[in-house]
Order: sequence, then C-alpha cells, then structure tokens
Amino acid sequence: MGIRTAVKQILVRQQDKKYEAKLSRLRVTYEQWASEQDREIAEPREIAELVEFVIFRQAAGRLADNATEWINAYFAKHPEAEIVYGDEDLINEKGERCIPWYKPCWSPDLYRAFFYVGSVVAVRSSLLQRMGENPVVTENESTGKEILFTDAGEIRSLMDRLFLGAGGFERDCHSIGHMETVLFHGTFSADGIGIQGPDARADRNSRECTPWENYQQTKESPQLAVELASRAAEGAKELFAGELKVSVIIPSKDNPEILEKCLCSLTRRSESRIPVEILLVDNGSSAGNKQKTEELIGRIREGGVPVRYIYEPAEFNFSAMCNRGAELAEGKFLLFLNDDIEVCGNDWLDKMVIRAMQPYVGSVGLKLYYPDSVKIQHDGIVNLPVGPVHKLQFMEDDKSYYFGRNCFDLNCVAVTGACLLIRTEVFRETGGFREALRVAYNDVDLGFCLVEMGYYNVVLNDCFAYHHESLSRGSDESPEKMRRLTEERELLYQMHPQFRGVDPFYPRGLNREGLDSRVVPAYLTDRNLLQEPAWQCESRQELLENARQDDCLMARVETAGPERIQGYSVVLGDDNACYEKYLLLLPCAVEDGVAAQTGQSIWHMQLQSAYRQELEENLPDQKNVALGGFCVKRAGENLPAGTYIIAVLAVNRVSGLRLWNTTGKYMTEENMSEINYQEAYEREHEKCADLADKIVVLESEKEDLQFKLDRIKKNKFWKATGPARSLIHFAQRQKDRLSHCGGPKDILRKLRNKTRQKSLMESYGTGSFPDAEQRKKEEETIFPYMPKISILVPLWNNKREFQIQMLDCVMNQTYPNWELCLADGSDAEHSYIEELCKEYAAKANGRIVYKHLDHNGGISYNTNECYKLATGDYIGLFDQDDILQPSVLYAYVKEINEQGADYLYCDETTFKENDINKMLTMHFKPDYAPDNLRANNYICHFSVFSRKLLEGEELFRTAFDGAQDHDMILRLTDRAEKIVHVPRLMYYWRSHEGSTAASIDAKPYAIEAAKGAVADHLKKHGFKHFQITSTRACATIFRIRYQILGDPKISIVIANKDHVEDLKRCITSIQKNSTWSNIEIIVVENNSTTPEIRDYYSQLLGLSGDDSYEERCKLHTVCGHDGGILHSEDGRISVVTYHGDFNYSAVNNLGVSYASGEYILLLNNDTEVITANWMEEMLMYAQREDVGAVGAKLYYADKTIQHAGVVIGLGAHRTAGHTHYRIPVQNLGYMGRLCYTQNVTAVTGACLLVKKSLYEQVSGLDESFVISLNDVDFCLKLRKLGLLNVWTPFAELYHYESISRGLDDQGEKAERYNKESEHFREKWKAELEAGDPYYNPNFSLDRSDYALKDPTVS
Repeated sequence: MGIRTAVKQILVRQQDKKYEAKLSRLRVTYEQWASEQDREIAEPREIAELVEFVIFRQAAGRLADNATEWINAYFAKHPEAEIVYGDEDLINEKGERCIPWYKPCWSPDLYRAFFYVGSVVAVRSSLLQRMGENPVVTENESTGKEILFTDAGEIRSLMDRLFLGAGGFERDCHSIGHMETVLFHGTFSADGIGIQGPDARADRNSRECTPWENYQQTKESPQLAVELASRAAEGAKELFAGELKVSVIIPSKDNPEILEKCLCSLTRRSESRIPVEILLVDNGSSAGNKQKTEELIGRIREGGVPVRYIYEPAEFNFSAMCNRGAELAEGKFLLFLNDDIEVCGNDWLDKMVIRAMQPYVGSVGLKLYYPDSVKIQHDGIVNLPVGPVHKLQFMEDDKSYYFGRNCFDLNCVAVTGACLLIRTEVFRETGGFREALRVAYNDVDLGFCLVEMGYYNVVLNDCFAYHHESLSRGSDESPEKMRRLTEERELLYQMHPQFRGVDPFYPRGLNREGLDSRVVPAYLTDRNLLQEPAWQCESRQELLENARQDDCLMARVETAGPERIQGYSVVLGDDNACYEKYLLLLPCAVEDGVAAQTGQSIWHMQLQSAYRQELEENLPDQKNVALGGFCVKRAGENLPAGTYIIAVLAVNRVSGLRLWNTTGKYMTEENMSEINYQEAYEREHEKCADLADKIVVLESEKEDLQFKLDRIKKNKFWKATGPARSLIHFAQRQKDRLSHCGGPKDILRKLRNKTRQKSLMESYGTGSFPDAEQRKKEEETIFPYMPKISILVPLWNNKREFQIQMLDCVMNQTYPNWELCLADGSDAEHSYIEELCKEYAAKANGRIVYKHLDHNGGISYNTNECYKLATGDYIGLFDQDDILQPSVLYAYVKEINEQGADYLYCDETTFKENDINKMLTMHFKPDYAPDNLRANNYICHFSVFSRKLLEGEELFRTAFDGAQDHDMILRLTDRAEKIVHVPRLMYYWRSHEGSTAASIDAKPYAIEAAKGAVADHLKKHGFKHFQITSTRACATIFRIRYQILGDPKISIVIANKDHVEDLKRCITSIQKNSTWSNIEIIVVENNSTTPEIRDYYSQLLGLSGDDSYEERCKLHTVCGHDGGILHSEDGRISVVTYHGDFNYSAVNNLGVSYASGEYILLLNNDTEVITANWMEEMLMYAQREDVGAVGAKLYYADKTIQHAGVVIGLGAHRTAGHTHYRIPVQNLGYMGRLCYTQNVTAVTGACLLVKKSLYEQVSGLDESFVISLNDVDFCLKLRKLGLLNVWTPFAELYHYESISRGLDDQGEKAERYNKESEHFREKWKAELEAGDPYYNPNFSLDRSDYALKDPTVS
C-alpha cells in the first residue's frame, strides 16, 4: 500500500471519528430516550390505602414494570378519576422498545372516531358497580384484576357505557385521566407500523390486522351514538324543522374578488335544512370596492340568501369586527369565516352544526387546505413553547400522519378563526373575541377560554375548505407586523399563564419544535437546532470551479416555507463523513414552471448537520448518512429579493472532490413561498376561470346526493336498523355474487375454479421442474448458438440457508454454459458466505467467480462490481435470497436462438420463506409494453440481456438507488432490438422479513428514485413537461400526465337512432362535465322514427317552428347513404343524416367524413361523462407519434367495469372480450392494472380517440363488420402499422350498454354476430393464433378476471 493511500485512510478514519462523535451528540434511540424518561419518574411510593380497580388490557403484550403501582398511585392522588389510560410502545424482535404511541388527554371526539385509549385502560371498581357492570375478571398475582381482550370490538360497547357513566361526554370532565407514562409494551408484529402509526395503505389481505390497526377501525358503538344524539335532540328537532339558523360573520375590506369566491361557495348548499344569514362587516373599503361589494351582495340576495352589509370605517381590528357581527346576529350558531375561505362540499355546515350541538363542545373547525391542493394549512392549533402553531402545515394530506392525526376528528386547544363555528350562547358566555388582540391569536384566546370553561374544541377531518391565506389581513412578515405579532403573543400568555408552553391535547412525548410542522416522537428531533442563515456571495466560476454536477449527490428540499428551508443531502457510494456541505441559492428566472439560471453570482452558506433517522433506515447500504439533514432559518438580511434555484455543494475534506446538484425546488425571497406551487395556482386560475363554474356545478350535484345520503344515515331509525340492514346487505351481496356466476352449474364451476387456482400453485412451483427424462434432454441439447450467461448476484449478509438455496438453484440449471459472478460486501459476522461461495466454486469447474469487497457500497455498487467479473455474452440479474427454476436458462437460450432475443424476462411469483409452492402472488406478465413499463416496473425479474446493450452504458446508476433496476430496464429496453417475454413462471421471489417482496410499501427514497428514473427516460424520448404521481394501487405504480401540445379540435362522432333521452344525457354530460372546449359534436342520425328525436335535433341546431330539422332535411339531396349535414349557429353541434340499412361502421365513417377536427372521438349515445378532464386524459396519449387508438374506463350504471381494454381471443367465440368485466369500481384489478395507463391490443369503439389522419390511413371502420367487432378490427389495423393502442383509467364514463343497438345473444342478432365472428377469425387468424401480447397465455380465455387456465386444456 502506497504512502498516499495510507495517509488517505488515516484522514478518512479521523473524519469517521468526528462523525461518530457528532452523531452520538445528535442521535438518541427511543430505547435510550425511554430509559431517561423512566428514570425521571420516581418509583411509586407505597400507598397506605390500595385502590380497587380493574385493568382492561390487550392480550398481545404486557404491562410495563410498576404499571399497576403507577395506576394505583394515580387513582390515589386523583380521587375524582374513575378511568385512566396511558401511553404505549412496542417491543421488537431484539427485545428493544420502539414505536411509541403518545396520546392526548381525554379527547371525546377522538374517542368517538376510534378507540384511541388503546391497549390498557384502568377502571375503578366503584364505577363498574355503579354502572351495574359485572365483567369476568382474572386475578393476576403481579398485575391484580385484569380483563384481556384481542379485539377492541369485544369491549367497545362496555367502554362506551363506562366513559358515558364517568361523564366523558360532559363539560369539565375530570373523571377520565391520561397518564403521560408508557404503561404497556405491545409484542405483536410491527408490520405496517412505523413512527407515524399504522399505515392505512398497508396490504391487510396478506397479513393479520394488528391491534393498533384494529383500534383505528373500531368506531363508536350504536349505544353511544344514540345517547349523544338524544342529548342534542332539541337542537336536532329544530334543525330538521328548518328553525335553526346560522349567522355567518365575515370581516372584509377591499377584497371584493376573493370575497365573491367565498360567498359563492357558501351559498352552494342546496337541499341543506340549515338557513343562514350573512353578516358582512367592512371596516372601510374604498368607494370603488364598496360599490363592487354592494353589487355582489345584491346578486347573493337575489338567490334568496339574506345578507347584511355593516359598513363602519374604523382602524383594523379583527376581533372587534367579529364581535360587531356577533352583536347583530340572530342565529343560534355563529360561523366566523375569513373572506379568503372557499368552503367545499355540501354537508360541511350540517356536520359542524351537529357536532356543535353537543353540550360538551366549544368551537368547531374544519381542516383547511392551501388553494387547489391537498397541502394542509390548518388541522387544529397546537400550543408549544414557541407559541401557538399549526402542526402539519404545508404537509400533503395524501397519507396518515401520527396515528391518524389528520384522518380522525381531533380535539385541540383551539381552532383557527378563519373558519370557526360556535353556539351563540357559548360565544357570549366567553365574552367574545378579546379586542386587545387586534389581529392575531384572538382565536387562540377564545380556544383557551373555552378549555378553561370545560368545553372541548374539535376539528372535523372529514370536511375541508380552501384558505387563500391571508388576503383578509395581509402577511405577517414585515418588521412592524412581526413586532406586533410578538406583542400579541406575549399578551395572550399574560392572560392565560397556565397555557405557556402547555397543550393537554398534544402529548409531551412528541416534537415540540415550533418550526417543524411534522408530528413525530420528540426523541427523533430533540437535539437538532434551527441554523441561523449566514449567506455569502461568490461568483459561479470561483465557487463551482472544479465542481462536478452529479446525480450521485442526492439533494432534496422538503419544504421552503415561510420560516425555514428543510431537507437532506447524501453522497451515494461514498463516505458522507468526509464531506462538508453548502446550501446554494442560484438566481434564476421562472417561465412556464421551469427555472433557468441567470447571472454569475451564487449565494451560499455552510450547512450544520441535522440528524435524520429515516435516512439511516432507508439507505442502509450507504455510509454515514444519518447526519445528512439540514434545517436553515429562511430569513437573511443580506439576501437580495429574487427567485433562486436551491442546490447543494458537497466538498470532500480528504480527496478534495467537489460535487454539486440541484434539489429540484426553487423559491422567491419576496413572498417566502414555494414559487412552483404559487405560479401553478395563478396560471391555472387565469387559464381555467370559465371552467371553474362547470366543476362547481358538478361538485354541487354530487354533494347534494351525499347530503341526502348522510341525512338518511344519521337518522335514528336508520341507525337502529343497522344490524338488520347489515344482514339484508350480506344476503343481497351473496345473491349478487351468485347471480354474476350464472346458474347452479356456473356456481359449481366457479367454486371448482377457485380450488383449482390453489392446486395449480404446485404445478407452477416444484411441479414445473423438469423430471429426469426432460432434464437429460435439456442438458444434452446443443443449440446453434451457445452463449455464456453471466449471472450477477450482489451479496450482503445473506442468511446461510438462503445462500445455499441460491447457489444450488444455479448449479442445478439444465443449460451448462453459465457463469455466476458474486461480489460480497458482507461484514465479518457473515464470513460463512465467503466460505460457502468458495466451497461451491471448487466444484463448479470455474463457473463461479467470487470477490470479497472491502466495503458494502449498496446494491448498485455491489452489482456493478459483479459486472466487472463477468465474461459472458449475456448478463442476468439475480437476487441473493431468491430461486431460479432449473430450466430458465435453457428456455432463454432457446428464445435467443429462435428469435434473436437480446432482452428476455419471464413470469415470477413471491413465496413464503422456505417453500416455493406456498405462493403469495403469481405475476403473469404481458409482453413488452412501454406504457406499462413507464407506469410500473412490471418486468422486474428475471432480466437477461445481451452484453452489447451495455456498451457505453452503466449497469446500475447510483443516482437511482432504490429503483436502479427500473432505471436499467427502461434504458436497455430502449436499446434492445428484440425483447422477448418467456410466459412461464420461472423466478421465485422470496418474501421474508426485511425483503422488498414482503411489503408493497416502497421507501420514500425508492419512490422518488423510481419517479426520477421514469422522468429521465421520458426526457430522452423528447417529453419536456409531464407529471409523475403515485396511484392508489401502490406508491410505485405511477400516473403519468403528458403536456398537451397546442389546442387541437376534437370531433365527437355519435351514432344515434331514436333514444332521445339517452342522446340528451350523453350530450348534456359532454357540455356540462367536460373541461376541453375545442370540440365539435357530430350526431349521425340513422333511421329514427320518433318525433321526439326530430324535435331534439331541432333544439340542438337552434331551429324552431317551420324551420325545423325535418324541414331542413327535405332540402338536401340524398347521395347514397349521405343525406347531408346541418350545423348549429355556432358550428359546435352538427347533425348528419344517414340513409340505408343500419351499418354501425358506415354510420361512423359518414360522420368522420364531415369532421373538421384533428382528432376523432367515436362515442356511443348511451354513454355519460364522469371525469371532467376525460378528453385531456385521452388526448395526451393520442397526440403521441407512437400511439394509435386511446380508450377510456367505462362503467355500468352500478359502477362495475364495462370496459378496461379488449383482449383478442377472449370469450366463447374466441374473437375478443373485455377484461375485468363486471368488477366493482373499487377493485385495483389484477396486479393494479385498473389503476394505471397501459398498452392493450384494442379498445372499445364506445369511446375511442384517434388522430383523423390515422383514421383515414386505415380506411376507418371496416363496413364488412356491420355491427360488431369493427372497433377491434380497427385497432388491429392500427397495430399493424406499428402503433400502440392505449387504455387509460383516468378518463371515466358510464356506458349503459347496449341501448344504442341492443344485445347480441338471441335470434337474428345472434346469427349475425356468429357470422361476423367467423369473418373476424378468418381475417385475423395469424394474430389470434399468436395470442394477445398483453394477455398472458397462462390466463383462461373463458374468463375475464385473469383466472389461470386449466393446464390440462389446450
């Protein structure tokens, strides 16, 4: 070893020691934290008089040491307490404490939402006796009297009665206590549970529901609901009689535009029983704005809503304005609303009023979002040492945060005055808003007062409103306003000293850093500090001289909010302890959402390390990443106003290597908000102002129906008949299931099919292995080309038995010319891996190549090291804990010889730890489908590819760690000339603790890496502006939205005969529910006989009287089938008349001949639009050069699937059929296929979009197919041109099939269908024999639900 290398190693070790020292200061495990907390709690002293109580506890776990003594001490110290509960955590497999669940003080509304008191509740025996409850109690020597339960549902009714009896749903309840002590250690599996609590997205079908998940699913009992309803009976009676009024008080000044949005959203409450009066308090708008406001009020009054305009010029005082409105209010409830609030939904007010009727409730608030997003602005106020804050602010509301904090109704110390409802008598009891607090904290003061009076404030999390903050009062960022804010906060605590830094509804075990909006246990963030900014300016040339922009520096900004810039950075594949990092701000200009650097100056500052536990957990193969976080105070005196790209520079202290990379975020120093979000919002409003009203109408109609449904469900009779309805519904579901099956023979066939599916697992497992005769045949086969296949397996701390099975399955391959390349990054504790590899290498005749790495560089690095060992013509990628079918290499080489394949993959399955026949999920894949691959990595295993594809390419790129295989597959399939899918299940993916096969929950960095890989792929294909988001199926199954180029016209062609109501519904839904405006509608009339349809045509065309559609038609000369065209005055609707015998193909072809649009949309007259942007969703794909036809997701009226793509060869006639037929809308589909856009062989002509040029190129619909199969034939003609047909689930319509032409199952229609089927089979014989490339041949052609076919049937 040279001197330079030795010196470098010494320097690296020094940096590692410094890193460890810093890490030990900043990092603390929950085990350490909990131990420190326990030491602070003195062991309970002996109590002279023991208290009689019974402990209800979860069976899966144990009480904490001294828990019984602590409970006894609590009851003794608090004689008023009758029930007490505590915090809890889990014990992991190492015996260490983890995942604490810290709970708030007694929260009646949270308890109604779910059984949050959890795994241990102690109840005084006296309460049980008083309530007449006599449960079966077990005497335990160490813990005393206890009752064990496994399901919260077992005890929920009893607990509800006890909490009622203890006064839990009354004001000023002191009889229910919360001990801020961990009383219980759960020992159940933590699968699907993290520091945020149970993951609502976890796949519960593959495992048992844990108790914590069970608690979240256990709602209030019917008895509790009925009792609480009776307590509010008087108010409910007034509500349903329409006698209860709500006074809406809106302070406003000089904001007529935003006020209009507020008032319009407020008055969209049709069918609501609650009358409102609006009191608009204006403290001095300008004359012009006053006039605009009065005109607006006039329009609102015309709609029947009473509005009082109180115009009293005065100095701004938000509290005084609210109080003035309350003085004049006549309603029993007061709703204080900012003029920048846009309420959403139809039943939000009803829900707020019904909750406020409860005698124990003080104020009621809603969850607030930032405009046109699901970013949380308010979800209850939390009172911390720094003052009142909005926890979860700026967080996306697309997942569950700490134990469902954003999912369930939540009691809190206060709710924002931006949207606050309270009973008038209670408001007056408090004295109203404190006018000494002129602008801020008046709502917090009201909340504090209510809590002091014994009321409970509550935020409803199932309703929301948009808050265009803070147009009603301006921003609080100027020095003057900041001083005022500080003064008012101090005044607040002078009036309520007991609340300084105290919040009974926010557990002390959670993070109390006010500038961190996350809700996480305090031990994770307790030692991180907010870094003061110290910006310096330097020229780009000087700062980034010799610095390389490289994606191996993973830099992310999670928030660039008003107060801080927070994120993390990691250098992948290197020791992060050696790097010092700098935050860079690069001046830029933003156009169309894209930031471009401007100027040569860069502002920078050195970053202080912040501990981020999740980096360590999510990047286990990277070195020293735990201190990769940063959190910088946003303001900086010397930072000029402007827009900046946020970037990170990393400098290696040892080698001098300089890397930099952008974070993908930019910010503006002027308004301290994320520019990309703000500008996108403004652009959308400028572009879509005229479309907003359409969407509002659609939402209103939906909300009306929802309100009616909710009103029924909240009826006492409805609740009382719940059990009976459940029984009826169960019977109905079984009846429906049986009816879908058909007759008794069909039911028996379905039962046999399910049994067969399970029995087939072995036939796809060990049953598929070659027998001795077949093995011998394969081993002796000599192909014309016998390529060497190098199988790459990166190793890291593999289990001994898994390692042996992996080596054995390669050694047992029937194809002999393979090479196994092993790069081992295992630590010393797993030295047996090296011994096993060398043992197998000794008997492999040189076919196993092994290298022990000096460090574990992660899967990308280790695999790349494997590749350096490879000498084969083809490369295969194999995981260390999985198993290959013995014939897989033989099957691949066979395809290489027969088809010249240069990229191959096969079907795969996941299996339980040691038995491949115990399969969890069998994944039978389609042939190569680029849109499927962009949406999700369906190819996955077992990839084998020609070495030539890697020329000039990396194997795995560390920038995409976590999705390195998806990135590689996208790159190599782009270069491949012949991609072959071997439709045999030949790869067995082991599911065990710690493996990615064990859970569909991808880690955050892996999700981002996958999005990055897809984005990189799309950019290489010339796409510039696109969006990649996760779908409901899985975080790594994506929805991709492409930019629509230009404003092309779409010609919608609708064939019609009679059926006036169906046509009217179809056209009305297009006009009302569609956001794409550049359209023309062409109705092709063919042989209608009813006068109603002729009248409707006249109406569409704007004709009346003697100048009718019928009279106009008489003026046209009929030429063959063509009876001419009539246009409406604006040219947006036309009616073409078809003459002659009905021919669906000819009818549509005639309509297309008159189309003036660049795109043709064939649409059945029995469809109805659901998705407002349905045309955009289809157009973004149809505009691509490689795409032919695009189809939509169609439903029957009962929201079961009618169309989700067409498979050729499917069905009794072996022509074509629809997949997922009659599957309910909630179903994700086979492997999530109902949730992402994909390639299909054909789509239905009931809703088909295609370029007009392509329609004409293939001569339209083939008129030899008079009624059926013309759409499938059309799609096959497009496919013959080398084009892709696409189906998207994001364009949704109803299809009331087949109103336009009837069904084809009887009489002449059946005979005609048989003839057309025969014609189709003859025309497309070769394609039918080859099979549908997007439908795996292992699936049955007799079923549409992706059932496996019977292998005994050819």
